[in-house]
Amino acid sequence: MPPDTERGGEDTPSQKLILVVEDDDAHGQMLLLVIEQETPYRGLLVSHGIQALEILPQVKPDLVLLDYQLPHLNGLEVCARIRALPEFETMPIVLVTGSVYKLEFQVAGLPLLAKPYEVDSLLEILHHHLAR
Repeated sequence: MPPDTERGGEDTPSQKLILVVEDDDAHGQMLLLVIEQETPYRGLLVSHGIQALEILPQVKPDLVLLDYQLPHLNGLEVCARIRALPEFETMPIVLVTGSVYKLEFQVAGLPLLAKPYEVDSLLEILHHHLAR
């Protein structure tokens, strides 16, 4: 199944790819716009976890920005399936959520971006994990 939206400049080997998994199209488009305009990275948007798992081996992202509340599988379930793939077990995954159940995410050891968030917080997290 092809991804919903891809944005960004020409694909160059040095450009890192962020896979955005977000079922709210407006929020997903906003994330892509921030990635495109405020970072040197490329963004790719998919609308649910199953779709993310299907395209992961083909696109090989450098980071996954993963909404927690998704149809079919929640963000923690998607994360567990990604981590089960040897090629992606150390790839950075950042959970984005408005949920108050932050302890569950801390137990999973995942970076968390809590909604609502400032764009600067998003950029700081992206640069922290990708500027290596």
